[in-house]
Amino acid sequence: MMMHENSYWNHYLYKYTFERNLSRVIVALALIIIPTLFFIPLVNSSQNFDLARLIFSFLSFAILYEFLESTIRLKNASKAMLEIDNEISRNETLNEENLLNIFSQYVHLTRTVPSIPNKLYEKYRNMLNKGWGENHLIA
Repeated sequence: MMMHENSYWNHYLYKYTFERNLSRVIVALALIIIPTLFFIPLVNSSQNFDLARLIFSFLSFAILYEFLESTIRLKNASKAMLEIDNEISRNETLNEENLLNIFSQYVHLTRTVPSIPNKLYEKYRNMLNKGWGENHLIA
């Protein structure tokens, strides 16, 4: 039951974190690309600064790539948590092998995905509690 509730919560929290991170990636890309396109013609080309610009560009995109990779992991984890939630919902009586398989997937996902920020948890806590109570409460 606890894994069922946690997979429900994690699905939505990973989804909200993914959406927030995706908007940040888009803003970061815009902040990198747009000024670059406008300011390249204005900057005089100098041999001393070409290497520095290349290194700065590489580092900017490397950091952005890391963030984008963790964002994609959040999206995939959200889908996987939804599958776990649905699997548990469909099968009221799971045999030991299926339960261990689901638990293994759950543990793997929670260990490989970045932590959910506390602010996000607090923001959606009441809504998720209400949704869980309405949709998954077993009498």
